[in-house]
Amino acid sequence: MGFIRFDILVKLVKALPKIIVGIYNQVLLKAMMSTAYFCFLRIGEITVKTESEIYRAIQREDIKFERVNGHVSNMTITMKFYKHSNLQSKTLSVARRPENYLCPVKAIEEYLRLHNCQHGPLFRFKCGKPVSGFYFNSSLKSLLNFVGLDTNFYKGHSFRIGAATSAAARGVPLALIQSMGRWKSNAFQHYIRLDNFHT
Repeated sequence: MGFIRFDILVKLVKALPKIIVGIYNQVLLKAMMSTAYFCFLRIGEITVKTESEIYRAIQREDIKFERVNGHVSNMTITMKFYKHSNLQSKTLSVARRPENYLCPVKAIEEYLRLHNCQHGPLFRFKCGKPVSGFYFNSSLKSLLNFVGLDTNFYKGHSFRIGAATSAAARGVPLALIQSMGRWKSNAFQHYIRLDNFHT
């Protein structure tokens, strides 16, 4: 499986207006993709598979914004359900980077201006229905096709692999990468593809 680098993420986001119908869904998918990449998320943590598992996706109340002088400076995501969680929550902290075109904090802010329910799954369609894994993956496939990338090589998990590889390329310690990605063992090192990494 391939990994999504930052430059590929930029291409996918820029393709949204050309492939995805409606401003709302474009903003929604930008927020989902940027958050998946920068927060090392599994697609199952931001989408819903069945009605009975709605609670497992990140909820609106799991998102908090910290402000300095009235301006958002930081966002925290409380992960209550993730692989190997053993019912122990973990909080991710993401700084707001105004200069970053794909800053997940800015993307979430933009999305919440369009749909700011206070409870339930964070990512929803305009009608209020939670975003399914099928919709996310089918949209990703269309975007990949548009930018000329192999849909058999890139999948939803490619965001997470790309996040780990990009962090390692920047010299982030492996122990910190393991913590950021909530990996239980060092098996995550198999995801890191520095031999194929280039910008």
